[in-house]
Amino acid sequence: MTDQNNRMENEELDSYFQKMISGGDTQLTGAPPELEARIRSAILAAANRQRKKRIWLIRAAVSAASVIIILSVFLLSPTLSSYARQWLSAKVPEEWKRLFVEHRGIEGATSHDYRPIPSVTVEKDGISITLENIYLEEEKLQFYASVSGAEEQKKAFLIVSGNFKKAGMQQSITTIKDEQGNPLQVMQVVQRLNAKEVRDFLRTNPDTLTFEVFQSPSSVNERQQHFTDIVVPFHASSFLESKRIRLDKEVAMEKAKIRLEQLTVSPTEMKLEFQELVPEGFEVDIQHPGSEDKPYILGSDGEIYSSNDLSLKNDLTFHPSAFFKHGEEITLHLEKVWITDVNDSLEFDISLNDPESFPVTLQFRDRTISVIGARYESGHLYLDVEIAGSAEEPPPWKMEYERYQEKVNRDPELLQLYQKKYKVYSGQAYGRALPKINAEGGQVPGVHQVMMMAPEQEKYTLRVYRFEDPVAINQNIVIKVPEEP
Repeated sequence: MTDQNNRMENEELDSYFQKMISGGDTQLTGAPPELEARIRSAILAAANRQRKKRIWLIRAAVSAASVIIILSVFLLSPTLSSYARQWLSAKVPEEWKRLFVEHRGIEGATSHDYRPIPSVTVEKDGISITLENIYLEEEKLQFYASVSGAEEQKKAFLIVSGNFKKAGMQQSITTIKDEQGNPLQVMQVVQRLNAKEVRDFLRTNPDTLTFEVFQSPSSVNERQQHFTDIVVPFHASSFLESKRIRLDKEVAMEKAKIRLEQLTVSPTEMKLEFQELVPEGFEVDIQHPGSEDKPYILGSDGEIYSSNDLSLKNDLTFHPSAFFKHGEEITLHLEKVWITDVNDSLEFDISLNDPESFPVTLQFRDRTISVIGARYESGHLYLDVEIAGSAEEPPPWKMEYERYQEKVNRDPELLQLYQKKYKVYSGQAYGRALPKINAEGGQVPGVHQVMMMAPEQEKYTLRVYRFEDPVAINQNIVIKVPEEP
């Protein structure tokens, strides 16, 4: 008799599930306690599955797809049904998510059934906000958000962690059309965290994460206003600690060494920590934005883990992650480094009022550089140069006048002059040789132009020095992924 009663109760709960998923009775106002218990149990079971590698079975007569939607949608509260309906119509498109390298890490974790934090939707004053793909790791919190109703009200919002208030953040936001053609603001947020603060937070055994939503000011006279908080269910037991692999390897090149210290492997990304051991005036980078020769990690199954061009100075991140490939050997490959040496330089003189002094021909690092003309305009010196046999863009050198750009940055009066009179607010490609563009917007054949900050005068002593020069090193470092953190 007991089995029959349990079966009947399960059938009622399954019917409740089906109504929510199919969009049936939108007036459902309360969730049975058994339903909350089942969802919480499901989340905990998912965590245990990752920890103990057990197969997770749900003894409910709903499809596997419905189970996944339920686990990722419902906010555990008496208003479950309204959240489910809103979420299904406000999801961030997968095509937009894939614009971000971090999403490869999320897809990798999801392919191993790691979904620790459910998605939620809240609604206030005609604004509907959905948070999804929420992943908390020891050094990072990332999530996607969609906001409907904001464009119609001409509003914009900022969403950040309420638990880690000092965390830095990077955010990408745009407006797209949803399936009904209505404007939808979508954003990707990555917040870098302090690992100790995360561990301290987990020791409190939290059952929720809090996100703070701020309305951005619409004019310079307004201030940012707190709009609402979003509380998301969370179980500390679902958190997976990162795996830290000590490397302690050195790679030597010319006058420098790179010490590879540690690879931190988290569920959605891998981070390489390294230090540059260089003499004064010498810099070496193991990555270069836009280069096809950037570092990568190769799995034993041939999977490539790409490095992120936007990584920090001494941290290099890779996506996706080999976190779930316990015991596998992966190979870190360093194809090239890029070397800057301000002491490897050559000085030369030019005179603006003496056309006969051009060209000025330089022999620098086995390259022939000819300065064929120069002019001064609006706080800047412009050189026209020809580079014999050069196919590198831009060439691996830079020019400057007495480190004048550094002087501008240190001198408030000079800085104000460049900002107000010359309208210079951000870094130009100062000192780099770039293809010269004519008044019609076309490229001048065979001619490059170098632009640099300088005072207005007749004669200049300039300097060319080695800058971001690619050097092949072709290093492979084999690393074994630990079974456990």
